[in-house]
Amino acid sequence: MLVYKYRGGSAEIFERDLESLEKNYFWSSGLENLNDPQENIIISNKFMEQSNWLGRLFGKKSQKSILGINESLENLLQHNKRIGIFSLSTSFMHKLLWAHYANSHRGFCVEYELEKLLDNHVYENKYSFPVIYSSTPLELGLTDIPSLSKNNNLIQKLFGCKSKDWEYEEEYRIVTDDFGRYSYDFKAVEAIYFGLKMSDSQKESIMNRLKGRGIKYYQIIQIENKYELDVVLVKNIDDSELNYLTQIPEEVTKHKSVNYEIFEKYYIKISKKAEIKIALESVISQDQISWLSNIFKEHLFQGAERIFIFYYLESEGRDYVWATSHIINGEMEISIKNSMI
Repeated sequence: MLVYKYRGGSAEIFERDLESLEKNYFWSSGLENLNDPQENIIISNKFMEQSNWLGRLFGKKSQKSILGINESLENLLQHNKRIGIFSLSTSFMHKLLWAHYANSHRGFCVEYELEKLLDNHVYENKYSFPVIYSSTPLELGLTDIPSLSKNNNLIQKLFGCKSKDWEYEEEYRIVTDDFGRYSYDFKAVEAIYFGLKMSDSQKESIMNRLKGRGIKYYQIIQIENKYELDVVLVKNIDDSELNYLTQIPEEVTKHKSVNYEIFEKYYIKISKKAEIKIALESVISQDQISWLSNIFKEHLFQGAERIFIFYYLESEGRDYVWATSHIINGEMEISIKNSMI
């Protein structure tokens, strides 16, 4: 499924938005930072009344169980102080969204592949769904009990319902356990659409800083004498092959480029620990290991405080570690075979 994020393009936020694309993360906003002050209104009185009635009906033992369920619900409702929301659209051609969220076409729109945006070998909870639009706040009842395990249905009801006044946005949401940065696989970015009024210098900045990723670029155009828009493919100023996070470039090696493959990675957010395994085409130097380590730190898992990187040579197979580099609290340690550097 393809989803879209409109970006403002103003001088104050352009660099922030471009950096997030360059370093492969999105910002999941806290509820208090969203533009709708009526977010997260939910009616739970019916649920409490029904559960208390059942407790009285089935005796003291049931009352204790019901009390536990009520407390779990209250804890979940209080969790909204930490919850994060990344708001998206299902269309890149929404005229009002271009006006409201892309600075009247001075900005741009990013096309993501949703499945790749959600799956990045990261151990963290993400929930995704279309927003429900309703004339009144949704009400929780006993039928929601099977959903108290925090599955998508309950999360959608708690954090994905808005007034019908917002229905024109056709919003799609990713909800996270906490607000803040969330890394994603760079291949999630499929295309970028430039607004009608976006400056040429900003377009060039985007294409230059996102080189080697295989991203397609399109220009929004006005159809003459109609209230309609269209798109045309833009020639990418980078005509090189897909080499981002797969190649150490010539300017770093001072010779020919060196290919590599990331064949395993994971990140445990709660412990801020990441592990990466790569297979190298050939032996590289200490300086090149250091450069590669910093690239992984900045472009894969910015939030990690402990990053463990293992290097394998294709000629020796993937059972033997040729070198390691560990970054712990900002300090890097490199080891090649049996010698510590």
